[in-house]
Amino acid sequence: MEGMRGMKGKWAGLLALLGAAWMLFLFFNSADVKYSGFDGDPVGVKCPALGRLSSETQDLDEPLAEDESDAFSAYMDKVRASDEPPEYQQKREVDARQTILADCQQARTDRVALLILVTFATGLLTFAQVLRSRRKSVDE
Repeated sequence: MEGMRGMKGKWAGLLALLGAAWMLFLFFNSADVKYSGFDGDPVGVKCPALGRLSSETQDLDEPLAEDESDAFSAYMDKVRASDEPPEYQQKREVDARQTILADCQQARTDRVALLILVTFATGLLTFAQVLRSRRKSVDE
């Protein structure tokens, strides 16, 4: 029975360590948004990570980041090559730009929600581990 308690404690510690590593990954890794593209070609945009050096949030009026700008330019090149009237092309340009920024903001918001969930679960595991070790030392 004693060996089983030690094994549970090791698993809880390992899970807490994995949770902490996952939290760091979620914070420093970029959130990706995928689009189906103009002709069905998949287009991916790497949105800025939560832990980026700039603490400012992106606004719908801000310039696009490099990856966002590349995807936007590729999309607009195909729009301009189409036979659509210029006023419709201009509307699609504004819509595409705002869609990319809004989707990146939503991806970052989803990332924050997941980060909070992982932090809570990791905190519970750590608290359970500390409580278990204290109870074990009192029993001895």
